[in-house]
Amino acid sequence: MGEDWQGLKTAVETSDLADRQAILAVIESTENANSRKNSLKKLSGGRTWRILLDEYFPPLRRNEYTIQYEVRGFNAEEARMYVWTRPQLLSLNEFFMAARLYAPTSREFKEIFDIAARIYPDSPVAQFNTGASEVENGAYASSINRLRDIDTPESRNNLDIAYWHEGDYEKAGECFRQAAQAGLPDAVENLRQYRLWFEDKD
Repeated sequence: MGEDWQGLKTAVETSDLADRQAILAVIESTENANSRKNSLKKLSGGRTWRILLDEYFPPLRRNEYTIQYEVRGFNAEEARMYVWTRPQLLSLNEFFMAARLYAPTSREFKEIFDIAARIYPDSPVAQFNTGASEVENGAYASSINRLRDIDTPESRNNLDIAYWHEGDYEKAGECFRQAAQAGLPDAVENLRQYRLWFEDKD
């Protein structure tokens, strides 16, 4: 940052140095830095300069750095390694890449989505994917708890399936209709099947 003469002036103004006024006069009246130093060295036979060197200059010496760096993303294999050891390093997309290396019905597949949901508890995407995995694996009660606060057609479509398997057909039908009204093709087909089931049931 160079020589901080303004910082020195401020520090001297609030000090009890015997030569305080003389120091301030030198700083204010002498433009050239070398001339300032030479004038300050002459004060009190050099004692003032020594005090400045020992007590006032060190806190004023500083360097400031700006560091720029680019974080390299992990590939799928690297993500699979870190998901079990340092999951906090992974982005959501890297969790998904790691999960795709396993069969959707595997224990690892579900665990990866569980970990992602814990690392990103405020991410609707992470919660949705974990909830969808729970539906696929028959964990309907936990998927309902996870999905019911996510207001997207995809979430509603998974939620209606969970409600259906839990035997809550009224809530299932409501979710089927909401998801179908949003134009989600899977939900439209689910709603059609739901209505057919009710017709046969009656």
